Amino acid sequence: MTAMPRTLTDREREIVALLAAGLTSAQIGARLYLAPETVRGCIRAITRKLHARNRTHAVAITVSRELAGEAGRARRPATSHSHAGTVSGTAGQPLITPSSRQ
Repeated sequence: MTAMPRTLTDREREIVALLAAGLTSAQIGARLYLAPETVRGCIRAITRKLHARNRTHAVAITVSRELAGEAGRARRPATSHSHAGTVSGTAGQPLITPSSRQ
């Protein structure tokens, strides 16, 4: 079993967001007041932590994790069961039943 990658720092997440926006290392450096070589070093650390093949793969991993996190939060079961005529389906989502149609 492989170990879970370490969490990215705030700065690393900021750099990934700028990579996702299409900025180069030089552009990211100018925006964050960092030398381009410092940015490239951060990108190497990011790819190592995420076990990514390259900077594009690191962005893809980060985006997919964000989407998975949002989907996980959206699927939480409802705490109130006041909906008459509905039955909870998978992941707590109500199913449409004949009594709920109009």
